[in-house]
Amino acid sequence: MDESVTHAAPEPGLFVLWENARHCQDKILADIAANFHINRVTEFHWNQDLAWANFQRFYPDRPVRGYSCARTKGTGPFVAINVVDLSPNYEERMTNG
Repeated sequence: MDESVTHAAPEPGLFVLWENARHCQDKILADIAANFHINRVTEFHWNQDLAWANFQRFYPDRPVRGYSCARTKGTGPFVAINVVDLSPNYEERMTNG
């Protein structure tokens, strides 16, 4: 057993399936369900006049990122998938952040 991996109590999580990925929704939901317990799948509709500001709330790290995300992810209906990871594993690893 790898001693660098820590096993923890179940933990909640959230996936967002933006408009431009909705054509793959069934495949993505099946993949998520294979790895997590899905509590709820909810479709949301944003007011188009507020879409850029809403993306800024999701991605506040850089001023232009909200605009870029709105263009690439789509501003139409999106799905939020509320999950629970029943057996999360934590380990140190190198990231870009």
